[in-house]
Amino acid sequence: MRLALHFTLSLSSLALVACGSSDASPTPDAATPATDAGPQRPPDPLRMRVELPPLDCSRDNCFQVVLLSDPHVIDEWYTGPENGELDTTSILAANERLVGARDRIHALDMPIAHAFVLGDVIHEYNSLDPMFYYEPSNLTAHDIVASVLETFEMPVHLALGNHDYFVPEMPREFVHELFRDKLGLERSYYSVDHRGFRFIVLDSQLGDTWDAASARYDTTYGSFGEAQLRWLDEQLAEGLPSFVMFHHHPLVLAEDELEDADFADIHAVLGRHGNVLVALSGHLHRWFNHQRRYGSWHVTLGSTRYDEDSFWVIRCDTESGEFDLLNPDTAVWGSVDSFPYPR
Repeated sequence: MRLALHFTLSLSSLALVACGSSDASPTPDAATPATDAGPQRPPDPLRMRVELPPLDCSRDNCFQVVLLSDPHVIDEWYTGPENGELDTTSILAANERLVGARDRIHALDMPIAHAFVLGDVIHEYNSLDPMFYYEPSNLTAHDIVASVLETFEMPVHLALGNHDYFVPEMPREFVHELFRDKLGLERSYYSVDHRGFRFIVLDSQLGDTWDAASARYDTTYGSFGEAQLRWLDEQLAEGLPSFVMFHHHPLVLAEDELEDADFADIHAVLGRHGNVLVALSGHLHRWFNHQRRYGSWHVTLGSTRYDEDSFWVIRCDTESGEFDLLNPDTAVWGSVDSFPYPR
């Protein structure tokens, strides 16, 4: 695969992309040259993608997918406010901005095969009565999302985020039923294969940190659970070039979920497989390039709630197994903002 091959080149002069936010870990220092003291740090994969020649798609060998995150759709029962002026302003514009993101994607001069949303599809639950969400006269956030997503010109695949659950007040099983009935989400983790690539969607709310009966219960952190981690390993072991998507970014993902070192946590599983092209998450609402500090290249996407230009377009080459980011420089790193496509 192109990404793995280019790690063998001498790229020690590249500086790492500066990125971060006030509530994130410090920006990594620049890559340093190899010395007798030890090997150099691998260069930043995002910078490498930008500097590589574009894919040759003259033979109908390419397709595109789009990635979005954190729409946070609300309904008429939302009362607010949020934790600050920016958050409150953004949540009141969230529904309109999801529509705006759709319109911008439809305006792209290229077909899009699939779209993926990386969690926090809705913002909140306004009733503990399950029947509230099935009352025909109640236009809930789930209904609003469904009405918008059905207007997309391509299939839209959802990951669930922390706001899509209401633990411990509402059983996770009910959330799964509701998303299945309202949005057609048959499973909360699954994979989509398209022309030789695999797109793996995970649920970072299925582990012990999201189980109120567990001693590790703490919904500040995402976790996956043994069944899902072993399923992920099986999916990756088949060898297809794979994108792995989930909601919680790695700074708030639980470590050492299992005693088995090969399946200890999401980082261990991803780090065991060289066919992981990139892991993608949301939750932070800001663009953040985590590089390879967590087992594989990992990027957190900005939120459409804050900016309708917050989406990435990935182009995949079905012959080589390579991929390109078509608009990496629309991300304003460490910020909720995005530049329009194309710049």
